[in-house]
Amino acid sequence: MRFPNQMLFNSLQNSYTNSNVHMNKLLKQIEANKRILVPSDDPAASAQLLMLRRGMADSERYQSNIESLSGQLSQQEIQVSGSNKQLLSILDSLREANNSDLSAADMSGYAQSIRANVSALVGMVNARDDNGHYFFSGTMSDKAPLVRGANGKWLFQGNHNNTAISVGNSNSVESRVDLVSALGGNVSVLNNLEDLLNKMDDPTLESSSYLSDISSMIGQVNDAFDGSASLLSELGTRQNMLTQMNETHEDSLVINQTMADQLEGLNLPAAQMEFQKYTMVTEISMKNFVKILNLSPFGQG
Repeated sequence: MRFPNQMLFNSLQNSYTNSNVHMNKLLKQIEANKRILVPSDDPAASAQLLMLRRGMADSERYQSNIESLSGQLSQQEIQVSGSNKQLLSILDSLREANNSDLSAADMSGYAQSIRANVSALVGMVNARDDNGHYFFSGTMSDKAPLVRGANGKWLFQGNHNNTAISVGNSNSVESRVDLVSALGGNVSVLNNLEDLLNKMDDPTLESSSYLSDISSMIGQVNDAFDGSASLLSELGTRQNMLTQMNETHEDSLVINQTMADQLEGLNLPAAQMEFQKYTMVTEISMKNFVKILNLSPFGQG
């Protein structure tokens, strides 16, 4: 076969090849339902898409932080609420025991009841999460907050430091509340209460000899009760903030996804029509190409 006019042959061949390339691209766009398959399809829109996707990735990361932090704070809220109730029970018992007419047996009964409350309170302060980390040891979460020292006194072996978790571009929320601080410096509430209970348990002591101690203890426990109540309020405030931040990120995801869809989305009916048009043009071009090849001077020689 000979081709006196090689330029015409090349032109027909290139036209056919280009049509096939365009058809293949259209087919891929239709299958993906996307206008932009590679950045070169639309560099400006691709740059915008990159920024939008970074924003969406940030929002999803913040939402993950929020979900984890909200769960941690919810578990702490359970323990703080329980501690608050135990302190209230102790407070009620002390107020009832603040009576000089009570017998030694009565005082001992109140002491036993309060000891049970203290035991429950310590258990809540020493609560751990599912990974075995203590909620209220500050950043020393591998150590139990409250332990007995060699002298039998309660000791705090954690710290009062906190960790801030990022929940937004310029927003962070602390991951812990300091329940131990509500019990006074050096957990004085527990240690002073222990000293008082020992007196209340001693049948040789007249109740009148330690009524002033009971009155003082009522004030200390009341302060601890108020402190734990403030922590509950603080936890509620943090949870509300997390809810608001999560809603903000959810809205941002919807907006960014909508913008991304608009940038890279494909007008499917138009793309299908264009594909059909190129199919027809290619078929016609192929037929004409074959006809021309069979005509002189392009035929066999």
